[in-house]
Amino acid sequence: MRALRSGALLLALCQGVATACTPTIPVDAAYRAPRDPATVARGKYLVEAVAGCWACHSQRDFRYYSGPPRPGSEGMAGRRVGRIFGVAGSLPAPNLTPAHLGNWSDGEIRRALVNGLSKDGHPQMLVMPYDQYGIASKEDVGAIIAYLRTLATKPEPKPARRLEFPLNLIVRTMPIAEAEHRAAPKGGRERGGYLVDIAGCPWCHSPLDFKKEIKASKVFAGGNLFYLPGGRKVQSPNITPDPETGIGRWSREVFIAKFKAMRGEELRKSPLPRAAANSVMPWFVYAELREDDLSDIYDYLMAQRPILSRVETYPK
Repeated sequence: MRALRSGALLLALCQGVATACTPTIPVDAAYRAPRDPATVARGKYLVEAVAGCWACHSQRDFRYYSGPPRPGSEGMAGRRVGRIFGVAGSLPAPNLTPAHLGNWSDGEIRRALVNGLSKDGHPQMLVMPYDQYGIASKEDVGAIIAYLRTLATKPEPKPARRLEFPLNLIVRTMPIAEAEHRAAPKGGRERGGYLVDIAGCPWCHSPLDFKKEIKASKVFAGGNLFYLPGGRKVQSPNITPDPETGIGRWSREVFIAKFKAMRGEELRKSPLPRAAANSVMPWFVYAELREDDLSDIYDYLMAQRPILSRVETYPK
C-alpha cells in the first residue's frame, strides 16, 4: 500500500512538473488571414502541392502507388501515428474542415501551424511539422489559413489522441518558439530551398539520430525508415548530387519529368504489381508543383554536398 501511495505521489509530482513546464504562446486574437481570391489560390497551391497536407489529413489508399487519398477524403482526419512509427500511443491527424476548425479563430489556426499549440494550448508532437511551417513567410501562412477556410465540411467521429506514459508528460515539455518567418524568394536556388524546407524534404530524405533529429552530416542522404501498411518497410532515397548513389547524373529535364509523370488520376490509381513495391512518398502532392518551382528545387538540391550513401529501398 505504501508503495502504491508513493507511486501515486511520484506520478502526481511528475504531472505537476510537466504542467508547470508546458510552454505557451498567446493567441493573436486580432489576427485575420486575407480572404481575397489571389490569396486563397496561393493557399490552395501551398496546401495541395507544397506543404503536402493531404499526405496526412486524408484517408490514403495504399492499394495504389504512393497511397493517393480516397476520393472526397481530402481534409478529413487521416493517418494515425503509433508504435510502428516510434510513438507510444496513437496520434491521429485531425480534420481540417469546419467540422473541426469551424470554431477556431484564424489566430488559433496560425498558432497551431507555426508554434505547435492546439486550440486549448496543449503542445502537438513534431509529427505535425510546425517547425517547417514556421519558416514560411507570414503571407504564405495566411494563404494556407485562407484556403482551409474554404473547405467543405466533412464531419466524422473525432479520433482520440492517446499518448502513453511517459510520453504524455514529455510532450508537455517540448520546446516551442516564435516562428522565424522567412521572406519568400522570388525564384532561383533560394526559392528552391524555401520550398524544400516547407515541403519537409530534409526530414524524409535524411537519416535521423536517436533523438529523431536529422543527422547534420547526412542531410538529403536518404535512409529514413518508413512503414507501409502490413508492416512492410521502405527507406527514402539519397537525393544529394552524388553521381553514384544520388541524383548527380539526373538532368533538369529528367528531374522535372519524374514529377510530371505522376500527374493524373489514372496513373496514381494503377494497382500495384506487388504490395512491397509501394512508396510513402506522396507523389500525388508533389506532382502538382509548377515546373518553375521544380526547376528551382533542382538547382537547390544540385548545390548541396554530394554524399556517398547507398540505400536499400525495401529492407527486410
